[in-house]
Amino acid sequence: MTTAPPISFLETTPRISGVRAGRVLRLQGDSAAVVDYDGNPGGPVRARVSCSVTPRALRQAADAGHTVLLAFEDRDPGRAILFDVVGGTRRRGSTATPAPVAVAASPVAVAPRAAGETFFGRIAEVQGGRALVDFAGNDGPPLPARSTVVLRNLQDEVVLTRVGDELLIVGQVLPAIVVEGRDSAGDLALKCRNLSIEAEGTITIAAGTSRVELDARGSAKTTAAEIVSRARGANRVQGGCVLLN
Repeated sequence: MTTAPPISFLETTPRISGVRAGRVLRLQGDSAAVVDYDGNPGGPVRARVSCSVTPRALRQAADAGHTVLLAFEDRDPGRAILFDVVGGTRRRGSTATPAPVAVAASPVAVAPRAAGETFFGRIAEVQGGRALVDFAGNDGPPLPARSTVVLRNLQDEVVLTRVGDELLIVGQVLPAIVVEGRDSAGDLALKCRNLSIEAEGTITIAAGTSRVELDARGSAKTTAAEIVSRARGANRVQGGCVLLN
């Protein structure tokens, strides 16, 4: 009599692609929160919070029921990352995505894009405080979109995603890098082994009325109400000629 081989069971874990809209159920300090979202297969989960979300914005999301945007590491529904907060309130106890504000007399359907898919578009105009965006595949008029980021201008491309029936602007493609502190009144510190700053045109460092300006023609200008130069060793001033007053 032969023994049948043991039966093995393959356990499959649901996978989530793209972005999901959700809500904060409770906070776990400033770097984590318990969240829930549409289509959650296993109930509320702990989400890590991106450093781009300030503690203040996180508290407001929890207190006011603001929509939050979630991504998932390795598409695992239990490894959520909260990376942005969408302004506007939603009814507590529901994870339903709020409907977009109508900007036309008749409803306009969102062009066919998969939920959570990101794609590029452009801002056609701003109407009633809401951006109207156009993008490849949209055969109708520009569609309304809310923004999770501060828009620097209305010319550069924006990054769009669809959450439910709503379009969200989640980024903007800028021709230059903008570095900011966590809030307008915060500090920004850079520390590294070596730091190189180069520009083809001009580099300007300014604080109040003090200003240092370097340009590609070889000119360096320092402007301030008072300038102090100190050296523990020799302090030399050299040039083809030196002019004092």
